[in-house]
Amino acid sequence: MLAILLGTALAVAGVEGNSQPEEQQEQWFLLQMGGDPSDPNDYTITGGSPSNCVVGDHRCAILAEEDATNPGKPTQDGVDDPAREVFRSQQ
Repeated sequence: MLAILLGTALAVAGVEGNSQPEEQQEQWFLLQMGGDPSDPNDYTITGGSPSNCVVGDHRCAILAEEDATNPGKPTQDGVDDPAREVFRSQQ
């Protein structure tokens, strides 16, 4: 009986130990007015794609993963990647 309980406990622990972290999804982040485009802290997460950006000369928003250690902010990799610069605005 003890062997069965021990075997079950080990099997459950093995299954829990193999769980993979959830894949992070990309989010939209708006650059604050006058913010530094290279600073993740100058971005604010949005609920969807930004609608108030127009074609122009300055970064307005990016699509990036949220920083797990700084909720509501994009990762530094997302900020640094020029391909993420989807919308621009005139400022």
